[in-house]
Amino acid sequence: MGARKILNRQNIRAFILDTANHLHPTWYATRVEPELIDAIEYKVQEMIRKGLKNHPPSGKTVHSLY
Repeated sequence: MGARKILNRQNIRAFILDTANHLHPTWYATRVEPELIDAIEYKVQEMIRKGLKNHPPSGKTVHSLY
């Protein structure tokens, strides 16, 4: 486990740019640092791992992770 990418990097990039430009209308951001997308990917994977670690191992369905 580890290096497998689970998120669509183009969608994350577009979301970051759209949100930045919406929150700061006078700032027209056009680029996203690749390390930011890597950090987001890592945080999502960690959130899933922590949620599953605390999930009761019963049945065949993964329910909410919190």
